[in-house]
Amino acid sequence: YEGTLNLPPGCGNDWILSWSLCCRNNAITDLTSPGNQSTYIQVCLDNTVSPCNNSPVFLNDPTPFYCVNQQVNYNHGVFDVDGDSLVFENICCQQAANQPVNYASGFSCAQPFATTAGGPLTVNSVNGDIRFFPNQTQIGVMAVRINEYRNGQLIGCVVRDMQFTIINCSNQLPTATGFNGGNNYNVTIPACTTACYTINSADADAGQVVTMISNNSIPGSTFTSTGSPYPTGTFCWTTTPNDVGTHSFTITVKDNNCPLIGSNTYA
Repeated sequence: YEGTLNLPPGCGNDWILSWSLCCRNNAITDLTSPGNQSTYIQVCLDNTVSPCNNSPVFLNDPTPFYCVNQQVNYNHGVFDVDGDSLVFENICCQQAANQPVNYASGFSCAQPFATTAGGPLTVNSVNGDIRFFPNQTQIGVMAVRINEYRNGQLIGCVVRDMQFTIINCSNQLPTATGFNGGNNYNVTIPACTTACYTINSADADAGQVVTMISNNSIPGSTFTSTGSPYPTGTFCWTTTPNDVGTHSFTITVKDNNCPLIGSNTYA
């Protein structure tokens, strides 16, 4: 559904646009009586700072499937056309405005999944990476708020409500390295230079073919993937003075396991 809403320009720093629907999936395991709880999400907007703002766009689906006893690496694949600074934070799922859902015993906003002691849920505030190590089958929901900052001032936010399904499966998930085959997923590039880096893929299951794709969220950069069954990706970017700052992109690797493919997403 799509519509047009005309807001009085420059008159409010606390606009909230919300959507809700009853009811949640009754198979959810981290909530009490999930079939009796609604889904509620919202965005906020301050239109006194700038006459225009585009919300960040999510390029990866919010309903991923993963395996028991395997590390979950998930990223939203967020792209903001305005180049605003984005900050990610884990929040409670909501069933109405200012009304958190009712979590089942042992679960909470901070830890909505059953995990091993060494692998509780973490949300990276800079790039949005979601990581945890599930230790049983489950269907858990969690919410993340993405805050938009422009010139150091909060101008908007978006809440994303997600559902993770963890199943029993023997398939081992494909992996991707950091830059140039290492463990470093962050790199510093001087402005006004051309830089290229390779990213390698792998899969412990013999005979499976891996595909590697990027969300291409950095304007002006390129990403190519070559080789089989474990492709190598090449990221290149010619930077300008206007690019000074922090920029993220994601790499998703998928295998061809049947009936359910395995995938991981890295920022």
